[in-house]
Amino acid sequence: MQIITMSCTNGAGGIDRNNERLINKLVEKEWNVHHISPKGFDYSKYAKYPKFKYFPTKPFNNIFPAISFFPQALYRLFKIELKDKLIMSYNFDAGIIGALYKKFNKKAKLVVAVQGDVLNEIKIDENVPKLFMFLVLKMMSFAERFTLKNADVVVFVSHDMKKRFCSKYKIKESVVLHNSIDPNWKIKDIDIRKKYNLKNKKIIGFLGRLQKIKGLEYLINSFKILNVEIPNSVLLIAGKGPLKPKLEKLINRLKLEKNIKFLGWIKNPVSFINECDLIVLPSLHEGSPNTIQESFFCNTPIIASKTGGIPEILKHQELMFEPKDIVGISRLMIKILSDKKEYAKVKRLCEVQKRKFSYDWADKVELILKGVFNAS
Repeated sequence: MQIITMSCTNGAGGIDRNNERLINKLVEKEWNVHHISPKGFDYSKYAKYPKFKYFPTKPFNNIFPAISFFPQALYRLFKIELKDKLIMSYNFDAGIIGALYKKFNKKAKLVVAVQGDVLNEIKIDENVPKLFMFLVLKMMSFAERFTLKNADVVVFVSHDMKKRFCSKYKIKESVVLHNSIDPNWKIKDIDIRKKYNLKNKKIIGFLGRLQKIKGLEYLINSFKILNVEIPNSVLLIAGKGPLKPKLEKLINRLKLEKNIKFLGWIKNPVSFINECDLIVLPSLHEGSPNTIQESFFCNTPIIASKTGGIPEILKHQELMFEPKDIVGISRLMIKILSDKKEYAKVKRLCEVQKRKFSYDWADKVELILKGVFNAS
């Protein structure tokens, strides 16, 4: 069987990691895989697979990378010579290309994996100029509607996301598939405690992009309260993004420079998570963050905001707090880190949830793809 996979990014986010998991699975099953993404995708690992082909696009616009990706990816779609074109894309920024291509090739099939609410992120993101906000949202809303309307199957990452999108748009067919634990993840010894002199410290970790929707300012403010109660605590922030300068000013104002460290982009997320005593996700909104399953994999306790698809994964009230609730976040962290019995209880609850997400995500996506392919 043959497929064209498309992604608008080549970063280290959940979409990119899922995309790589799927490609790994498909090439091992001897699918004919053609991958389109911005230049930088590490395709060397697929050199032994003659049926894998990579078609890079060249970025020429750093502000809106989709602008440079769109025409090049569409051109590539027309140039790829496949009898039956099955296209797999992530979110509408790449999915709209497949939807538009379908208008010219009626036999083409499109599967779109919706793993985030891009429009909601833009509404919350302060870096988008207010003057252009209205126009940007109108354009992207049209692109989202056009993509989902023309998709043969839409794969949502949570029931919450499916409910919200299906109430807005007419969608032919949709399924819910939560992110899962990847048995191929490898934990490497990066010895953060030794590197940053954190012996006997309680390490709270955050992993994700530094942007407003991730709610980091609330975590930092809550950590100020925690640090008074547990002075030997530190907060490690792994990730990069436009909000870093603002967060650094907040940390300086709270006089927490010695207790909060920015580690930058982490290539191997599970190795970082494995070093932490507790992972905290203070997001204002989420679809289904991979960090939860990565924490399950490491047996590292995790608590998160009660928003989006998170309650579907964590389930237990003891593992969640309300978004923006600085006092609530601090109280829960203090409760867990100051009481060994409470820490063991939270860890046990995470282990219960871990068993529910130990299936192979890529296997299930392949079954969906086969169903669409065979129906053509």
